[in-house]
Amino acid sequence: MRQTFEWLATYTVSGVWRVLQTLEIEWKHGYVRLWSPDPAYTQKVHRIKKVLKQAATDPKHIVALFLDEMGYYRWPSAGPDWLAQTDGFPRAKHSGQHNNQQWRVIGALNACTGRVSYLQAYIVGRKQVSAFYRQLAEQYARFEKVYVIEDNWNIHTHDDVQATLKQLPHLEVVGLPT
Repeated sequence: MRQTFEWLATYTVSGVWRVLQTLEIEWKHGYVRLWSPDPAYTQKVHRIKKVLKQAATDPKHIVALFLDEMGYYRWPSAGPDWLAQTDGFPRAKHSGQHNNQQWRVIGALNACTGRVSYLQAYIVGRKQVSAFYRQLAEQYARFEKVYVIEDNWNIHTHDDVQATLKQLPHLEVVGLPT
């Protein structure tokens, strides 16, 4: 703390301690408190561990994928930064064009190899999720079992998506706890 805050640089360690006590700042240990509203939390975590172990011990026949979706914008948001005003560098200016639309991506990370498969679209809805499952089935066609570990987004349980999964018997969904 003495190195971080200039005004504490001349204080001794015990002096810093007294200042912190005066400011009512205490030393506390952080606690990891895992809580999930999912009544099947323990069973789901056990299932995920089992699937990951199977994929690690038999990588020629079994694969485990972590699947998720996200959105992103073409132009990143400006973040805070420190920079001298007289640095001589020109400042970039936004052109004012309104082409900063949000795109979505659905992707899967192979838990053993790190390979990433993805599908990008303006919208990731049931059609795109189904198309991505078919893409995964094709990419991993030589495997006996492809476990897809995914969150509880309600689109995963949509009838259209479930119908697609029934057509792809070597893909098996493994749900994450809530």
